[in-house]
Amino acid sequence: MTWFVSRQMYYFSGKKVVEITEGKFPTNLLKNRFDGESKEYVNPLEAAEIAIQIKNAWNKMGGNCAGIAIGHRSDLYSEIATEFAVLESDELVLAWGKEAKEKLPKCDYCSSILGDKSIKNEIIPNEVFCSIQCFLKRANQLFGENDGLETNSVG
Repeated sequence: MTWFVSRQMYYFSGKKVVEITEGKFPTNLLKNRFDGESKEYVNPLEAAEIAIQIKNAWNKMGGNCAGIAIGHRSDLYSEIATEFAVLESDELVLAWGKEAKEKLPKCDYCSSILGDKSIKNEIIPNEVFCSIQCFLKRANQLFGENDGLETNSVG
């Protein structure tokens, strides 16, 4: 799961917002002006922090941004017709980011957010890892370093 951060001007209301979109990213974006804009983020807290930076920079340039809107888009209709509720407080945006981050699945070794890719293996069937390195480190914890699992590739 990823979150896409972009600047939008809503068609029906004319509101200018920084939008954090889960799911299908929008195609009706305003032209990129700020660092972090029009990018996908695995960590929703990072997306919230970037959105706040973009909103503040946009307003300094006279952008008259109403705030940060957060939602989910699944199809073209929702892209055109849906205007998400605007969170006007940075504290609310950060609270959303923290809560969303806590709900995400994490690596059983390092606790990083798994994102769209994860490593599962029948050797450790009830655990999920973010990388082969975390899997190997966990396997070494459980079974010892001399169990036949190689951590270096020979080429």
